[in-house]
Amino acid sequence: ILSTANLHGSSFSNIDLKLDRAYVRNLQQVLPMKWMALHQFTKKSSMVEFFLPHFLYLLGSYMRCRYRLHYIAEEKEHLPELARYGMPSEILPTEINGGFEFDYREWLIG
Repeated sequence: ILSTANLHGSSFSNIDLKLDRAYVRNLQQVLPMKWMALHQFTKKSSMVEFFLPHFLYLLGSYMRCRYRLHYIAEEKEHLPELARYGMPSEILPTEINGGFEFDYREWLIG
């Protein structure tokens, strides 16, 4: 699963911890797969440092110990990091600079 978020202008005053935690729990239970790990790739910023405790709280204890934060300077730096965790670029989709071609339309129709 690939998820993006724009946190520009956000603060803790407009975050509902109970609602956000319920959302993450429901997402974890509804998806037809078991979450084994979560890797986040980002440039180092004060916004990441600000929201990281909130995000870790939302994950809960099971996923919190399986969460890895990778600070990268360039977009393609995530490929060697993922390879260290058993995910070589050949199995990653081309959308994230991997080598696996996947036709989403054909999969949805088929």
